[in-house]
Amino acid sequence: MTQTPRSITARAGKVVLLLFLVAAVSGIFHIHALSSRLQAAASVHSALLEQAASGPLQFQRQQAQARAVMTLADQLQQRVRWLVFGLAGLGLTLAGLGLTAYLRSGRFDSADIIGASAAELTLNALPSAVIRFGLDGRLRQLNPAAERLLGLSQAEAIDRRMQDIVRLIGHDSRQPLTPGLLAELRQGNLANLGEQACLITHEGLELEVEGQVAPILSASGQVREAVLVLRDVTEAREQSRKQAWLAEHDALTGALNRQGFEERLARSINSKRASEYPMTLLVIGVDSHGAVLQREGQAAANELLIQIVQLIQNRLRDTDLIGRLDDTQFGVLLPACPDEVAQRIARTLHESLGHYKLLWGKADYLVSTSLGVVHIPRNWETLDRVISAGLAACAQSRASRDIAIHSS
Repeated sequence: MTQTPRSITARAGKVVLLLFLVAAVSGIFHIHALSSRLQAAASVHSALLEQAASGPLQFQRQQAQARAVMTLADQLQQRVRWLVFGLAGLGLTLAGLGLTAYLRSGRFDSADIIGASAAELTLNALPSAVIRFGLDGRLRQLNPAAERLLGLSQAEAIDRRMQDIVRLIGHDSRQPLTPGLLAELRQGNLANLGEQACLITHEGLELEVEGQVAPILSASGQVREAVLVLRDVTEAREQSRKQAWLAEHDALTGALNRQGFEERLARSINSKRASEYPMTLLVIGVDSHGAVLQREGQAAANELLIQIVQLIQNRLRDTDLIGRLDDTQFGVLLPACPDEVAQRIARTLHESLGHYKLLWGKADYLVSTSLGVVHIPRNWETLDRVISAGLAACAQSRASRDIAIHSS
């Protein structure tokens, strides 16, 4: 079998490492032996110095012993120097072989080595979650923001399947998004998560996220890995939805405000369905609102309006709309509703409101309302005309104390 350059380099590295260890052990033994001899010679020389130098013979012995000590010291210093040089050379050789093995394996290139520290610092400083994974779907790296978003550390997530750790699903479909992302990446394409993407965290929380997946290409243009960038947009989207809701709803009662109601009514009038299905507009006035406000104050008057809207909504169909036209008047749109059905709904509402009582403290107030009905003709195409007819019918109802149907 033909050996690959990577396997040959790995074997050479093992041989160099073995030589490195043998040289190190041998050098240590040589240094230890020389050190023992030098210590013994120095002890003898010290003993001679302590004796009185009483003659030429004793002086000659001291000189000879000193020369022997210096010779041993020079030998020890030289061997230590050669040992250091040898070990340094073997270490550099081993490091070069290891670097060559990594470069040939395609894990990084020289540019990666130069910018590794700066790239790591930048990655860790990013506020967005950055998740690197292989084409096999195994996680390779998480930055600190990703650890916080997912609810687990890099050590816990490394080399695990992406779909087990980064659980991305569609908000409406509830289907996993990971298979589609991997399919796009294998073709070298960028992939956006879209507006429906949700992340199920390790703690089981469902977060709305947005982001993009991009492939990491080698020098030859082949897809090696991929990086997923995620941002938690749950709070931002919730605030956006609240603002959009408040823009067309009455903050007190939750019904559509006048602008929102008129926009829906105008779309219904101008739609093609208006010529095919009959529609009816009801205008309901809360006549007892002023008396409650005068006797019990603003809080009681507000509660009266809230309860009336709830009562009306409970007696409407899912397709019907209710909006607050002014302080004490509400409009109800009954789309795709035959005239006789609309009149039956209006009668039910009028009777229910007429028997309703507001309990406030020790007092109760019988609710008084007026209700005008407008069966919108097919040739009416202006919103103002419809609203004016509804207000006129409501005023007529207030005078007659009964339901008033506008006659075109």
